[in-house]
Amino acid sequence: SSCIVLCIYRSTSERAFDQNDIVNLRELLPHWRRAAELRNRLVRLSQQADIANCIMNHAPFAIMTVDASGLVLYANHRAKLISQLNDGLRIKDGRIVASSAAGTRKLLTELARNELQQGAMSLPIPFPLERPSGAKPYQLMIMPVEVTTTTDDEVGAMFGIFVYDPSHRLPVDS
Repeated sequence: SSCIVLCIYRSTSERAFDQNDIVNLRELLPHWRRAAELRNRLVRLSQQADIANCIMNHAPFAIMTVDASGLVLYANHRAKLISQLNDGLRIKDGRIVASSAAGTRKLLTELARNELQQGAMSLPIPFPLERPSGAKPYQLMIMPVEVTTTTDDEVGAMFGIFVYDPSHRLPVDS
């Protein structure tokens, strides 16, 4: 919790506060209070985001948020490491792609299938994504993410992609 203190003073060589000064201060105080409330709310939201990022970055699997076209909106640390391996899955020009055209088509097909099912309650079905190295395929799950906003801004379809690497080659931290 934090506190914002507003101090107003004049030196003894200046005129004393008069009734107009007090009226002006009373008009300003509600705005100062609102600014302090907004600052406190932003601090809390920032702390929540930091905690969520910490949790996501320590997950034992890759986590990405993408839109319907495969544009990556978020990628945790493990997703970035998997992308750097370029062994079946990567982020290229800001989009999620597979190493093969067939793999990328499969990803986009799964996104489209999940977009059609958006709002329906169903468990995601994992599917394998082959890797050029011959390592065990990644196991991917795609889930629609329902985004609610406090504004009337329209948010397009978004999806969570969870990638499990059965070979466990990647450390959680690096």
